Amino acid sequence: KKIAAAEVLREQLEQEWVANQAHYVYVAAKLRDAQQKRKETIAFLQQAVKSKAAVTAQARLRLQMTRDVSNALQYRLARVQSVGVAMRTIPEMSEKQAESETQTQNIPKPVNAMEVDAAPTDPGASSTVASSTVEDFLTELWTTAEDEYK
Repeated sequence: KKIAAAEVLREQLEQEWVANQAHYVYVAAKLRDAQQKRKETIAFLQQAVKSKAAVTAQARLRLQMTRDVSNALQYRLARVQSVGVAMRTIPEMSEKQAESETQTQNIPKPVNAMEVDAAPTDPGASSTVASSTVEDFLTELWTTAEDEYK
């Protein structure tokens, strides 16, 4: 009877061992899959962050290009307006004298790109019709160019 009881106990223990081994293999495979999925997720998120950084850099570049063009056009507009005012107010002067007169006037220079980034923009600030027209024109031009690029 002792031998039969020991044999029954051995079979139970062997079945438990086989079940535990199968469970261990299952859990190990599940762990491997979870680790692989985690690595893939990390790689995907890293790629998404790199992509987002590239898009943000491109947007900043476009914005700065637009600011530079806008500043250049506003500077040119100020020059043209000041020359026009000088020509209308002093008709008896020669062109050379009018040019020297306008050069001595206080004409705003184009703003450096770094200064534009550092300067806060005030949406409530008063803007002239010319500058808003220039900005609208640049926005339309940029949108058209971007649509053609796509």
